[in-house]
Amino acid sequence: MIKIYSISGSNWFTQFIPPGDPVPPPRFAFCTAVKSASDGSSHQIYIMGGLEASTLINAKEGPTAKTIWVLSIPSFQWTQLPYTSKTTAADPSGRISPKCQAIGEHYIFYSGGRNTSSYSGAVTCDKKANAAFLFDINALTWTDTFTPNEGKYEIPSQVIELIGGK
Repeated sequence: MIKIYSISGSNWFTQFIPPGDPVPPPRFAFCTAVKSASDGSSHQIYIMGGLEASTLINAKEGPTAKTIWVLSIPSFQWTQLPYTSKTTAADPSGRISPKCQAIGEHYIFYSGGRNTSSYSGAVTCDKKANAAFLFDINALTWTDTFTPNEGKYEIPSQVIELIGGK
């Protein structure tokens, strides 16, 4: 179930997800970034980082989330995206309370957060400005190369398989 607030109507709506459809595990202290199809027919909300709850009641004992999920609107379907990393240094691993921002045509800038494996785990200090990361949505790769004018945003094929389109 997804709750949606209408700013213009000042009211809440409920969107139900069909039983059996994939959904991310309960998660908190994550970040989001939004990208839209070039024709405006759909919008993708990417969620990254944060903590996965060990149970619906106890969120503090879960691991740091390393998965990337995307919710496509208006179909309201979730997809977990596979990804690679260009280098070990380019991969942010799990982070609690990072920040995300869509930049350029097909990148998400991912920064900050606590670099740790779990809520109570030891924090690893970031050195040499290694708290800033770049995710290339088109290549589904953590990268250290930013080419803002190279290519347009492409909806990941895993999402297109669910929602249709090109």
